[in-house]
Amino acid sequence: MRIFSIFAERRSLNFRKKAEDWLIRLIAGEKFEPPKIADRDVLDFLYLWIHFQEILRGESKQTLNQALNLFALEPKIHKMIIRGGFEEQLIAATAVGRSVDKQAWDLLLVLLDKASPLMSMTAARALVLIDPVKASDIVVPLIIQHRDWMPSRLVLMLKLADPLFRQAFLTRLEYEVQQSPPYLLRLMRLIGAVQLNRPLPLTEKFLTESDDPNLVVASLKLVCHPSELEFVRGRFNDENWSVQVQIATVLGKIGTPQDVSHLLSLLNSKQWWVRYRATQALIGLPFINRRAINRLIESRSDAFARDILLQVIAENARK
Repeated sequence: MRIFSIFAERRSLNFRKKAEDWLIRLIAGEKFEPPKIADRDVLDFLYLWIHFQEILRGESKQTLNQALNLFALEPKIHKMIIRGGFEEQLIAATAVGRSVDKQAWDLLLVLLDKASPLMSMTAARALVLIDPVKASDIVVPLIIQHRDWMPSRLVLMLKLADPLFRQAFLTRLEYEVQQSPPYLLRLMRLIGAVQLNRPLPLTEKFLTESDDPNLVVASLKLVCHPSELEFVRGRFNDENWSVQVQIATVLGKIGTPQDVSHLLSLLNSKQWWVRYRATQALIGLPFINRRAINRLIESRSDAFARDILLQVIAENARK
């Protein structure tokens, strides 16, 4: 068994080298005799093919799709989804999504009901890539419901998705947030991952009405426009240190000269992270120069405030 495993590994390595060389030449537009792909080589080839699909952009991705047609791999991939093992189903589902294989739609719906979070997420991502409009009615509710779906993979799915799908996701999410479900914080983090860069009504709602520090912090992380500074300033009296840290971070990005006094007050906080973020925000403001920073250091009577100013300045100098 050991000898068999060694020879199988060597054979797989040799095939991957040949296949990789051929795919690179195919993308470059060269004419080159394709390698022979036996049934046992399909999985290795798909690993390489998916790798190139994920790192390339534009017309190169269409060229890669020609490789699947050239080897007539679609029927084999479909067979892997139906009868393959766990790894084969994952790779096959990823491949049909990347190749926008509409014939695999019903097969992916079957994988969507699998107990494995990884399998169902992979199928959902493939559906979104194949037809984002059609997939929105199926996948968006599942994103809300599946708390076992990994946030990092959800973020990647949303970033790769068509804008129409992201809009459908946001519309459903805003409705869900208004209902105050128990998984509200998770939904708020997903909104932040989409990076819409525009004010959201729910941000105003929670910054003005909520007493939950975790919810307030999540809302502050969504602040991205100067028009929202009014609601941020409404939280200046919040004594929760995590809220203060996030306020300092927001002011460092979109703060105005009138916010400097609040950042200065945070330099006297007992919490190190509050002082640190406030100092970073102050030094990063475009309207505060080095001379003004030196005056700040000289004017601080609090030793902790002076120390944190000197530390952040030293860190920036090292960078």
